[in-house]
Amino acid sequence: MEGNTIHSVSDYLSVVDRLKRQYPNNLVSNNPIYHQFLFRGHSDKRYKLLPGLFRTNGEHKEYLTWGTEQNIINQFILEASVYLKIPKDDYVTWLEYAQHYGVPTRLLDWTENPLVALYFACKDKNDKDGEIWILNKINYNSYINKIDDSIFKIKLVKREAVNSLFKNEFKPKYPFVYLPYYVDSRMSAQSSFFMAWGTTETPLEEMFSEEKNQMKIINGNVGDDGFKSYESARLDEFIMSTIIPADRKQAILHELDTIGINEKTLFPGIDGIGRYVERLYRFDFNEYLQNML
Repeated sequence: MEGNTIHSVSDYLSVVDRLKRQYPNNLVSNNPIYHQFLFRGHSDKRYKLLPGLFRTNGEHKEYLTWGTEQNIINQFILEASVYLKIPKDDYVTWLEYAQHYGVPTRLLDWTENPLVALYFACKDKNDKDGEIWILNKINYNSYINKIDDSIFKIKLVKREAVNSLFKNEFKPKYPFVYLPYYVDSRMSAQSSFFMAWGTTETPLEEMFSEEKNQMKIINGNVGDDGFKSYESARLDEFIMSTIIPADRKQAILHELDTIGINEKTLFPGIDGIGRYVERLYRFDFNEYLQNML
């Protein structure tokens, strides 16, 4: 399922620009604040598009073996209530805070900023190829609305659908995308979006396995010539991936730093500054030799 291979920031931005021209959306084309695509970066291309709550360690679930989702979130509410003054039944806000602070939830982070995803795909695991997933959220929403009748409800309740989902009042089969409240400056800096999992507890890339509901892959290798109209674009194509070779990660991180994408800007606060200074002065002898050749 691999798409383009990325060797530089300019390579990547060319892919993003080409996608925007190949999959225009005339319904919102006059809206300058609307972003059609979402992005997610993995530092290891073997990682799956799956929330922490449903991850497994071999044959066993890491977090749901001895408890339930409700157990986990209620434990977080119990421990965090002294710091967070949120109504106990406002589960969507609790879930967003839990996700932000590393508690396993049914939420998966995405970003509207393609460079943020590129940073996360390159920031560590220098011996592994990274990967960026690109989701056309308009086409994705349209597709799942066609194959899952229950999804239409989120058009009405939007973010509040997560509350109903947590309480088992709303049971969509497929994940849905929504814009969370930015409970922290990092979420704003990283242009965060969430994808909330429904009843199917498998990775997104494995979810559409039925013959009639195959995963619809964006053709990311089409040339730059021509401009597809909204009517002629493939409206059911919604996802693709790009690969970042392991030996290009450090060079891309240096490029990102020159345009202001680094730990200091993506993690506002003293800890982000600390990470930035640590990376700035870290010496990688193999990288040094490679750049000298």
